[in-house]
Amino acid sequence: RPERRRAAAARAPSAEDDDEDEDDLLDPRIVDSVRAIGAGSGNDLFAKLAALYIQTSPDMVRRLDVAVEDADADEIRQAAHSLKSSTANVGATGLAALCKTLEQKGRDADLAGVEELLAELHRKHAAVCERLEQEKTAADAA
Repeated sequence: RPERRRAAAARAPSAEDDDEDEDDLLDPRIVDSVRAIGAGSGNDLFAKLAALYIQTSPDMVRRLDVAVEDADADEIRQAAHSLKSSTANVGATGLAALCKTLEQKGRDADLAGVEELLAELHRKHAAVCERLEQEKTAADAA
């Protein structure tokens, strides 16, 4: 498993990477760093953070859906910013980059292509949540 993480860390995830495999969903350096914070106390901080993200991020995505549907550039900016921050905290750097693109489009009031970006965000968000659930389950089993 450590070899797999090192190999994944060597590849920089990209928001434009349509061939994103499972190893590219979460940056193992961030995951390991967050896990190390609670390691001394026996708490898996990453598992707790993952559970919180799985619980709260769907509401942030829905907020972004409504903003795009309403063509509300400022709300797109705000919703994408919120989702970007929490997504980066769990190490989903590719999804966070996509959120950053949406945030910038909202800031620039450039709504061209936001529907396509939102569709990609939905796909990546589902994959990230699935991967976080796997990470959380593995931590619970350990």
